[in-house]
Amino acid sequence: MIETHVKMKTMILLFGVSERRIFQMVEEGLVVTGPRKGTYALKESVKRYINFLKTGGDNEDVKKAQDAAKLKLTNEQARKLERENDIEEKKVIPASDVVDLLQSVSKEAARIFDNIPIQIKRRVPSLKSKDIEWLKLTIAKARNKFADMESS
Repeated sequence: MIETHVKMKTMILLFGVSERRIFQMVEEGLVVTGPRKGTYALKESVKRYINFLKTGGDNEDVKKAQDAAKLKLTNEQARKLERENDIEEKKVIPASDVVDLLQSVSKEAARIFDNIPIQIKRRVPSLKSKDIEWLKLTIAKARNKFADMESS
């Protein structure tokens, strides 16, 4: 008995095309997806593909699906160009650049925070050790807050 829903490997073997082409054929409406992820409706897909080959691609449904796929691709390309232009015109900043900058600033701030107790001890030698320890503890709490923000 012939299976009604098959996996990608079977489609590749039957149609003699690449996995990428199968995905394109789904977008074009030539291949029908099955009820479960990664499966395809064999009978309907073969019917549509044979009809496509017979008509030389003149099938109205196939043309509509192809037009929709082309429109989707064109829209995605336009969005990509728009994003690139926005970045070039400095209207937006890539998230990776922002993350890099924040990490750099965070490291510099941590270095400065670490030196505060030492600098205060030098400037105010009369300050008691417990006050310096309190300052170190307060700075550690602030650093931990920043660390929590970085990890979330």
